[in-house]
Amino acid sequence: MSALFVSGSGVTLRSLTIPQALKLRRVPYVTKEPLMQQVFKNGILQCYYSHQPAEDVLEYTYFSAESDWLYTAMLEAALNGPEPKWSKDDWSFIPSQLTIDTLANQQGGSHILGLESTNTTILTPAIRARLDCSAVDWPSNVSLWLRAEDSTDKSNRGKFNGTGLKTLYFPEPAVYDNITNTRLTAQPVFPQCCGNTTGDSGQGASYKPSVLAYWTENWSQEPTQNFTIKWIRGPASFVPYVKQTEPTLFYSEPPAIQALNCMPSIEASEARVTVDTTSGAVQEYEIIRVPSSDDVAWSDSFQWRNDSTLRFSNTSDTKAKITEVTTRYV
Repeated sequence: MSALFVSGSGVTLRSLTIPQALKLRRVPYVTKEPLMQQVFKNGILQCYYSHQPAEDVLEYTYFSAESDWLYTAMLEAALNGPEPKWSKDDWSFIPSQLTIDTLANQQGGSHILGLESTNTTILTPAIRARLDCSAVDWPSNVSLWLRAEDSTDKSNRGKFNGTGLKTLYFPEPAVYDNITNTRLTAQPVFPQCCGNTTGDSGQGASYKPSVLAYWTENWSQEPTQNFTIKWIRGPASFVPYVKQTEPTLFYSEPPAIQALNCMPSIEASEARVTVDTTSGAVQEYEIIRVPSSDDVAWSDSFQWRNDSTLRFSNTSDTKAKITEVTTRYV
């Protein structure tokens, strides 16, 4: 008896409307964050300020189980991990409510039920974030970012004698070039990290290749969204500098430096995306409109609004001041 049916892959072409529960945010996202507390203790008013509200918003965003996809993207970039769902290359696509059952109901038939997987091509908004970076000029002016200290100078009072060096080179806390200013490390202090202690016996001065690498935001008289990436490399060690109890990083010779000024850019477009219905993995895509800058992403950036009035709590002599913080894309 001859076979009547043969199983295998195939293609069906239908024009369907697929439910889409998500969309790009066009109105600010508002969170309520504590700004200040006032406590009356023994008849004395004491004020306690919380973290910056922006810090609280970012902590919730990046350290919440609900934002696990952020870590997925980090793993992809740093460790060549799998791409997040509904993403490919540097584009992310707005997910649709795609399931085998949804497709079957939309087509008014059940002939695709029971399939383990199927690819579906849809039209959906697309968004990407990228960096536009260029080299900066200030590293060529060594005095802007590196401080040279003469160990034989009377003002140093012999505090560098144990180094065996005449000149020690300390990275400055910040760079001021009259155009754009930036910190050299995460905090505006002389670096106290990033030395190379591999195989250090603790006996005598040892100057091993060390790398100081940070990105920090820029500031100037005009608002800026740029930041600067720095990579400083040279033989380094530690010595008390500002305070005798705080070892500070220094270089035994002028280190090499590279620096880039970067501007984050968020762009939006429309895309034709082929996605695995079951897994959400993007098989291929086509950007069908020239990408345009999505400037709404930068509006309402950590704006404070509608500070609440100070009120005593019901259980203690405490007042709390609450502020609303708005963000767009976080």
